[in-house]
Amino acid sequence: MIFLQATGSRGPAFQLLRLVEAKTIELLVCPEIIAELRDVLQRPKVQRQFPVLTAEFVETYVARIEQVSTMVSSVPRLVRLDRDPDDEIYLNLAIASKADVLVTRDDDLLSFRAGSAPRILDPAALLRELRRTDQP
Repeated sequence: MIFLQATGSRGPAFQLLRLVEAKTIELLVCPEIIAELRDVLQRPKVQRQFPVLTAEFVETYVARIEQVSTMVSSVPRLVRLDRDPDDEIYLNLAIASKADVLVTRDDDLLSFRAGSAPRILDPAALLRELRRTDQP
């Protein structure tokens, strides 16, 4: 969802992508996340809601994400999420990579608590935190 939001607005998701492009923050992805991104952006229902998502735009956008991200080729299954197994890859990537923050708008992930998990924030919360740390 955050990747989708970054395509169509100038909101927090878009601003975070700009910080990734500027190498201010690091975005970790894996092949499964890239495949899901491509799949979601190519869904007819999503494309009807976001007409900008032409086949050419999707391929260019996905290539851009791959270019500015750090690709983690293999993600071990460290945590199981029975309520939403599709979200496991995001949490497992964050844990395995020792990420500082997992950014999501997913309520199940935002409420997840475990000793080995990184902090889990929505895009606006991460932007506020980054702005606070940039203050003199």
